Amino acid sequence: MVSPPLRLLLNLTLALFVPATLAAQTTASLAGLVLDPNNHPVPGALVRLTQRVNGFERNVLTDADGKFRLSNLPFQTYGLSVEKERFLVHQESVPLRENLLREIRVQLQ
Repeated sequence: MVSPPLRLLLNLTLALFVPATLAAQTTASLAGLVLDPNNHPVPGALVRLTQRVNGFERNVLTDADGKFRLSNLPFQTYGLSVEKERFLVHQESVPLRENLLREIRVQLQ
């Protein structure tokens, strides 16, 4: 039989780790590379991920290498737009269905 203090410690440990495990199983990450028409990286591009039904929106700027990353995204299909002055706005639909890192490449025109 387990003593009450040990049982309490076990329950607290489970309470701390189970939610983190469940969250890891229900969210995805999206990473990408934004390039110009000559395949050069585009730093400072605005990457916007939206889900209109529930009002979700997350924005990030590309780094000096044209890369971006968004994490802890619920499984859904999102609208992705990428904007940078002097380029056309890029738009596409991005389904995230697994708790994996999805990588995309965006070529601005």
